[in-house]
Amino acid sequence: MNSITDFEKTQRMKELVVLLNQASEAYYNGKEELMSNYEWDTFFDELTILEQELGIILPESPTQNTGYEETKGEKEPIFCVVVVEIRRCNTCFDV
Repeated sequence: MNSITDFEKTQRMKELVVLLNQASEAYYNGKEELMSNYEWDTFFDELTILEQELGIILPESPTQNTGYEETKGEKEPIFCVVVVEIRRCNTCFDV
């Protein structure tokens, strides 16, 4: 039986963090894209699953941010987070 050890999963997480951060840096700074959006999403999902399985989140994990710092300002981040405290809303229209 060929099962993957926690050490191997952690190593894979490190690889994915580097790969995804490099791809994000290239994308947000107008450089040649390193992978398609589909590939990025697939690697991101794999990283998310590994983080959940191991209960470990690496400091530079792209699962903990919503974009990448731009150095040229050529592309805008595609994520926007809006936080609403539901308990302060009286109706669905307050959201």
